[in-house]
Amino acid sequence: MLNSSVSTIIAQKITPIISKKIVLIDKKGNYLASTYPANRTKIYEISKDPTIFPVYQNGSVCGFVKIDEPLSVAKPLATAVKSMVELLINQIEMSENISSKDQRQDKLIYDILNNDNLDEDIAQAEARIFDIDLTHPRIVLTVLIDGEKKEELFKDDLSMQDKELILGRYKKGIKRGFDSFYTRLNSNVIAYFGKNLFVVLKDLGERKEEKKNALHFETTLKTIHQIIKDELRCNVTIGVGSYHHGIKGLKDSFKEAYLASELGEELWGSGKVFNINDFGVVAPLLSGLNEKNLQFSQKMLKKIAKDEEMGKTVEVFLDSNMSLTKTSKILKIHRNTLVYRLDKITENLGLDPRNFEDAVQLKLAMLFNQFSINSEVVIK
Repeated sequence: MLNSSVSTIIAQKITPIISKKIVLIDKKGNYLASTYPANRTKIYEISKDPTIFPVYQNGSVCGFVKIDEPLSVAKPLATAVKSMVELLINQIEMSENISSKDQRQDKLIYDILNNDNLDEDIAQAEARIFDIDLTHPRIVLTVLIDGEKKEELFKDDLSMQDKELILGRYKKGIKRGFDSFYTRLNSNVIAYFGKNLFVVLKDLGERKEEKKNALHFETTLKTIHQIIKDELRCNVTIGVGSYHHGIKGLKDSFKEAYLASELGEELWGSGKVFNINDFGVVAPLLSGLNEKNLQFSQKMLKKIAKDEEMGKTVEVFLDSNMSLTKTSKILKIHRNTLVYRLDKITENLGLDPRNFEDAVQLKLAMLFNQFSINSEVVIK
């Protein structure tokens, strides 16, 4: 049905194309929109005005278009104008349906990966509406858009319609990248979680093969990272969780992927791919924000907080990628003084910041403290 909002969009789109005066009218003759300052309160006599022509949607009249020009001008233009309006009606309807379906699917996936009280039966039934089989083995990845494309998503003057088009393009690019490379395992699901974060539920094939396929998938991460960068034409940071069985396993895999990307960016910068298994013996700590994680974080931070010099040294040392030279320059201290401080920190904390796995644990303490401020992993 032709309504005010759809008509306004149509009028805006055809104004630069057709220089004639066009008025869009509903089935009762009421003004909806126009390409010029027409009388908004006028009721048009549809059956008596030869410059008014019906427009159709799905075989039925959905409204009318008036070419407010002499009949000798209006009649030859009628077919072209009607066709253009009908095409735009269908495009707008299709765009709205796709957007609505995408948003509903995004919300479903978001709830599945973040809801602690998820009803699995209901979730499976809802997922089937979108042809998603939640019992199918999958591994979760996070894809963070970086650089200028990230800034584009955060523009204040970006309309919702333009943003939906951009998000749709990113989703298609991510899916195309995965499906084209993993041609046999292409039952992948892509969702948008807000800000610059996309989530991928990666197909791992048939049951009994999921663990073998997950291990093989890990060997291809650098390749798929490059493919996604090429598809989206921008820098991306990818986080990869490990495989866990079942619907609840998807949630664990997502938390691992998200935290791996966050921690990876903190330690090594953006634009890379970070697998949860890259973090060695501390990987189990990344399984979620449970009580053990928070106690670990709080205990470590309390020790650091007692000594301001210790806290500053740890922070700068980790931010400087564990570089003694860079850290000593930033802190404006002699290298030997820095070594002395690091020895003191090792003695007090039982962790040596110069050791990679110990450094990761220290960084984890800071990250867990940051994430504990909010009960959810991400905010939609």
